[in-house]
Amino acid sequence: MSGIFRRWCKPACAAWRWFPPLSPRRNRKKRCSNCSNIAMPYNCRRGLNAMATKLTTSAKLITSANHSSPAALQSPLPDQQFLYYSRQLLLPDWSEQRQLQLQQKKVLIVGMGGLGCPAATYLAGAGVGWLLLADGDKVELSNLPRQTLFRVSDIGLNKAEAAAATLQQLNPFIRIDALSQMLDEAELVRRIAWADLVLDCSDNLATKLAINRICQQQQRCWLGASASGYQGYSWLINPASGGCLECLGHQQPLLPGGCLQQGVYTPLVGQLGLQLASMALQQLANGRRRRSFVQIYQHHQQQFSQCQLLADPQCKCCGVTADV
Repeated sequence: MSGIFRRWCKPACAAWRWFPPLSPRRNRKKRCSNCSNIAMPYNCRRGLNAMATKLTTSAKLITSANHSSPAALQSPLPDQQFLYYSRQLLLPDWSEQRQLQLQQKKVLIVGMGGLGCPAATYLAGAGVGWLLLADGDKVELSNLPRQTLFRVSDIGLNKAEAAAATLQQLNPFIRIDALSQMLDEAELVRRIAWADLVLDCSDNLATKLAINRICQQQQRCWLGASASGYQGYSWLINPASGGCLECLGHQQPLLPGGCLQQGVYTPLVGQLGLQLASMALQQLANGRRRRSFVQIYQHHQQQFSQCQLLADPQCKCCGVTADV
């Protein structure tokens, strides 16, 4: 066995402590660093499942008393959640505190197609506390090769509702809500103000420009992507660092024609969706806002090219000519 595992100290201390794993051949007793009591020999293979049923209410009350406010951030993860996120918690720069902080985050995902499905899947699996999925379309047969949250039995159902039901089965420890409608300008303003981070996974330019404009007005960081044929774009736009989506194309599509006319390579949208999820987790977990940038992916060359997004002084959204 490798790594370190969490064990419960006897009720004299009643606090979570970290201990090296016990050797399977030499079950040596480990002592709590806080009170020197012998730790209960639980590890991730055998003990944590049993621990969930053996922990008493009184012990949990003592634990909550030992941790001051905010309790939601300083109390340890419940046992089943600790098991669920155990591989992630083994990362050297990840901790229970970071996992608890991630559970406080709210993310709006606009569009549950080929980009939204993989992005939502990995954000849910990582433990983002509240996902709001927005899409007014229904599942069609042609969606199934790229939109992996749906099955043949979901054809005819609303995408947001079907995706929310599947993701809730994937991670029952988070909250997932569905908006089964296309968001108009007023609704976007309200929902973007609610979210800590916005992911644009839509497939039409009007929605992307509306999200860009509202995020610029609210100074809200947002991510997005677009794919067509064998080429894709992804971007992170931080209004505080300057630049916006309109600085790239002046309200012109990055990929003219779109996937309805040019088709789209199935793994391409999955790759871009995973990249959105990775960038989102970096923004949410680290708390650091990166400068705006755009990445271009060429499938035939298997190459990503990243460039910094600079503000255009003539941009009508964020430049000196923008309406105030």
